[in-house]
Amino acid sequence: MSSASTSTPKSKARLESEIERNREEGHWRRCLELAQQLPIESNPQLIQFLLGETKLELCLETDKNSSSSSLLKEAKKHLLSCLGGSNASPLCMDANLLLAKLYYVSGDFDEALKCIDASGIDAVTQVEKSLPLRVMKLVAESFAVKGMSLDKNKEKNQELIITCLTKASDLTIRYMQNIEKQHGPYTVVVVGPILEVAIQRAPIELIQEQKVGKAVVQYRNLLNACETQSTLNMRQTISKQLAEVLMRGVSDFSWTKFDTSITTTSSPWKPLRYYGQSLFVPKQREEEVLLLLMISEMLASRNVVLDRSPEFNETRKQSLENVIAIYDLMTIFYTPLRHFAFDMFERAMKFSFEVKHIWF
Repeated sequence: MSSASTSTPKSKARLESEIERNREEGHWRRCLELAQQLPIESNPQLIQFLLGETKLELCLETDKNSSSSSLLKEAKKHLLSCLGGSNASPLCMDANLLLAKLYYVSGDFDEALKCIDASGIDAVTQVEKSLPLRVMKLVAESFAVKGMSLDKNKEKNQELIITCLTKASDLTIRYMQNIEKQHGPYTVVVVGPILEVAIQRAPIELIQEQKVGKAVVQYRNLLNACETQSTLNMRQTISKQLAEVLMRGVSDFSWTKFDTSITTTSSPWKPLRYYGQSLFVPKQREEEVLLLLMISEMLASRNVVLDRSPEFNETRKQSLENVIAIYDLMTIFYTPLRHFAFDMFERAMKFSFEVKHIWF
């Protein structure tokens, strides 16, 4: 595993710095290549951790059937070998959090919860202090895994589930904002399916508890977070979901305006938010629904795959289904008002010629 390039302390430090940068940016294949260049005698526990982390993340990126992947088994072996020392050490804590994630994707939810408890993360998260980017994402994932694993229990603590998922959402958005701040405005980071699901899950849990008003507040808080390139897809999905909730579950009488008294936060665990007198705030339910659908349609339509090559069939189908669902909602919304948007349906004609109900 060692090489001539890592024979001096200076070159080793340079290599470790590059590994850390690639960990933050999620370049796991490159991270694996670099980890394999570290001299095994320098810090065998750290090397086992890096190999376990990179193989786990690569497995989740590349293998749709990750629960039975050989790469996942290798990652588990590496991470378990890191737990020989004190669980209070940062490395053991991170290894336990990664194992919790591994057990979660394997469907072993009880074991995932045990790893989170063993990590000692509860003591760390009592104080919301600034965290390195990679650690921030790990903590967000631990809240997501804990919340969604608890949701699988027969005896559910619904309040704890919602708290975990809300914290995961806040940390994930702040993580994406910090990534842009450190690496530039054109940096796009993919947070992965666990965090993407957690962000959408928190308001759904509130709706299932018959707390539609609180769910609307949670959706609005997500949309009020300062935008980055990495949050655009999330914004498109959340805008559509909130529009559906307002159309189906909120009457004109029960609808309330967005609270403009909210300001930005000093907490490093909360998203930076838009605030001030210049914010546009819808004055009625129909106005908010229209705004949300227009935002969602604008973001979805620019992601439509038009290339008709066979290798893009599945991607094209998914992108079309996404934007057509928004047009359907827009039609449902506009019909009682006896209005329709020419420019929006003109855009729809460009890529929906096989979808009869859009044309007729």
